[in-house]
Amino acid sequence: MNRILAILTTPHGLLALLFLLASGVYFFVAPSRSAISIEVPNDQRGTNSVEISQDIRLVVVDNFGLPRRYVVELEVSPKLGKRIEQVMTKLRIEMLASGGWPEELGVPKVYLQEIDNQLVAILDFSFIDRVSVDVTREINLYQAIAETVLSNGVNRILLLKNGRPAETFLGHLSVPNKP
Repeated sequence: MNRILAILTTPHGLLALLFLLASGVYFFVAPSRSAISIEVPNDQRGTNSVEISQDIRLVVVDNFGLPRRYVVELEVSPKLGKRIEQVMTKLRIEMLASGGWPEELGVPKVYLQEIDNQLVAILDFSFIDRVSVDVTREINLYQAIAETVLSNGVNRILLLKNGRPAETFLGHLSVPNKP
């Protein structure tokens, strides 16, 4: 016992004891990394759905693969999931004009999930028919969607097709589908 007390009174022993104490406090006080929060946007208008004017970032990729980044003022929801859907609607309108977004492809539903302290936007595209685009157009569209979503407050994106994990975006481009 005297030997343990002698070791603990040395600077190295005190440092080790302090480290053990701090680790124990962190272990019991820190939130669990496995806690997952999901925000599902809803279309019901309530007192919390007052839209605010906010600068949003759009990344429109042209037919040559060159991204144009600009800021647009838009009336958006204070809830991030709904705001990302509204930003995607604006991006679709901008890219439809240049032919970069296929007519038959709608705006995805957006769900937010926190995974390992990163905010992940899950974009669920609904497909009735197959959307036919060439590889270049698909790459440009995916780049525009990914960069726009990532520049508006999200850390990562995952894609779903009709509620199921997507292996490809529109048939050519492989996309990550695991959190």
